[in-house]
Amino acid sequence: MNTDSTRKFTERVEAIIEIVGGPSKLARASGLSRAVIDKYREGKSDPSRERLVAMAAAANVSVAWLATGEGPMQHLVPLSKGGSEAVNEELLGRISDGIARIYKEEGARIAPIDQGRAQARILNRLLAVYDDPEERLVGLKVMLEELRHDLRKSPADGASSSKRSA
Repeated sequence: MNTDSTRKFTERVEAIIEIVGGPSKLARASGLSRAVIDKYREGKSDPSRERLVAMAAAANVSVAWLATGEGPMQHLVPLSKGGSEAVNEELLGRISDGIARIYKEEGARIAPIDQGRAQARILNRLLAVYDDPEERLVGLKVMLEELRHDLRKSPADGASSSKRSA
């Protein structure tokens, strides 16, 4: 059954797949299987409320937008429950250091603008998923290992260069 609303939902699924960098990354970030993501992409199945929330959080988009297409796409996560707290400098520093360390250890390069984008994505995911600061640190370790795994999977740029870049 390929209704207009189904087609529009599959377009939104495609959009969040592009945001996170592919269907496998969306599956991993949301805790869903690749097969389930593919069913949503193809309009063969609709996600439960829990799965819809997981997918939206993984892509840092609004659940309402993902479900209905209404409202703003981007979900801006407040820095604190009250919205007045400054960015956690320690957490942001750990994210920055972790990304730089992993790229160096893997012999890869990352442009400063791409590192900033990666930091923002990780920070947004941590703030969206974890309320407890200690859980955020554990989540950061997991996300940095995902980054390492992704770097190891990506082919080297150019036949003569062993350096990869983002």
